[in-house]
Amino acid sequence: MSTLTLVLTAVGSVLLLLFLVMKARMHAFVALMVVSIGAGLFSGMPLDKIAATMEKGMGGTLGFLAIVVALGAMFGKILHETGAVDQIAVKMLKSFGHNRAHYAIGLAGLICALPLFFEVAIVLLISVAFSMARHTGTNLVKLVIPLFAGVAAAAAFCCLDRRRCCWRRKCTPTLAG
Repeated sequence: MSTLTLVLTAVGSVLLLLFLVMKARMHAFVALMVVSIGAGLFSGMPLDKIAATMEKGMGGTLGFLAIVVALGAMFGKILHETGAVDQIAVKMLKSFGHNRAHYAIGLAGLICALPLFFEVAIVLLISVAFSMARHTGTNLVKLVIPLFAGVAAAAAFCCLDRRRCCWRRKCTPTLAG
């Protein structure tokens, strides 16, 4: 790959990013992800290396978390704008009652965290806790603590995510005879 091609790819990427954010009104994070993938493809990077390079570029350890939080926040905003969060909160309050809203959000956290990472479950359900607090007039802390407890219980005891599996692999003694 020639130097000229790489320079043109960089300049084109910046211009495309500006166009997507300013004219097309695309969310800045999504535009940055799209432009990063495009720049990787145009610079001749193999497909399987692009995601790893993007994560490494975002800060290694923080890369996965930053992507999850940003995309989760956008998804939460979509749910909020469409009224889905209020519908979920109202349905949970009808099922459990206003006095037991903390049980409802704690159980929702426990169930939703089973297939998800801790961070993802919190980002997805925090808007439901805000909506429930608004509908019941309850202090938000009284709903967020059970939410975190339910998600933490599922993350700690029920499911094995890849970080704990990697740690177990490193720390498991070999029983060679």
